[in-house]
Amino acid sequence: MNCIRTAMSVLLGTAMMVGVSVYFSPIVDAEFIAKPIVGEEYYDSRSNPGWNILKLGKKKNAVTFTLDIHSATPSLQVKEGKSLVLTKTLSTLTPKTMWAYEVADTSSKRTFYIVGVRGDNEERIGGKSVSKLKSYEYILGKDSVTGTWKTYADVDDYYFPQRQEPRFAISHGTIMIRANIRPRTYSYKLTWDEKKDAFFYVELGEVDVPFFSSSLAENPKYRPIKARMDWEAYLDVGSIKTIYEDDRAWVFTARIFPTERGNELFKQGSTGKYQINRITRDAWYWDDTKSEWVYYNVPHISGFEQGAFAAVNWATYLRYGYFLHPEEWGVKAAIQAYKGK
Repeated sequence: MNCIRTAMSVLLGTAMMVGVSVYFSPIVDAEFIAKPIVGEEYYDSRSNPGWNILKLGKKKNAVTFTLDIHSATPSLQVKEGKSLVLTKTLSTLTPKTMWAYEVADTSSKRTFYIVGVRGDNEERIGGKSVSKLKSYEYILGKDSVTGTWKTYADVDDYYFPQRQEPRFAISHGTIMIRANIRPRTYSYKLTWDEKKDAFFYVELGEVDVPFFSSSLAENPKYRPIKARMDWEAYLDVGSIKTIYEDDRAWVFTARIFPTERGNELFKQGSTGKYQINRITRDAWYWDDTKSEWVYYNVPHISGFEQGAFAAVNWATYLRYGYFLHPEEWGVKAAIQAYKGK
């Protein structure tokens, strides 16, 4: 997990049938769209005491995911409105973080939820108790006929040749299960059959997952800005908000979010404050810890500044029609990575 934290901070077939709802079947076309994440991947319970509760919607029947961290055996509980509709026991896991996505099928109009939990799991190795990171991740949803909530897919039900930590991913409308990205990953493709109310799978084996290979890289709502290790980062175009503007200066805020390479399930991200001099084409970012503006020293942009500097260049282009420093290698790479019009 330390490697994941570091990378994110810098960014700112043979088939097996396992589980109840995984079947062999002819492929059924469906396109899935992930709505924005409703939970940050990494939480600190001291600064966010409500981290273990995620709520979708403000309606009477809003869906709430609650991680019970106080019982001897922790569990993931799902409520629809005030009714408890599903409970997932999490073995001996000590939960430390959770996340959730709302995923819609554009053809059947069905809605599912990808929900994950990560924490420490105790294992006995050589007679000793060893703590290891463990993740649980599920596709949950409601049966369209009976109205009963159930588990449609569980990453632990899929075979991987090594002890890997698989995760759900979405790329170009297709739900995948991937492990060990960099840059090849052992993968499964999930397809949906509305009549049988079930996901089917195709085992793909090892496949290449290039950077910026998902539809996010061609979506005009986003702009690619940085890639590192297993992670890539984007500028959320709709998040750009002007604070101040005149003939010389522009001060604005913008949100940057990371995601695993080739994956449309993005993380919460963070919002930064920036300013540019439209005459000299200089740029600065606001450092909250120091309460001061920090100058982007081109061409000596440091690694942790690279993604945000590319975002500032994209924002400037979208506002005024030009990049501040299109010759800077990181900015040039970000421009080339965008596949939209």
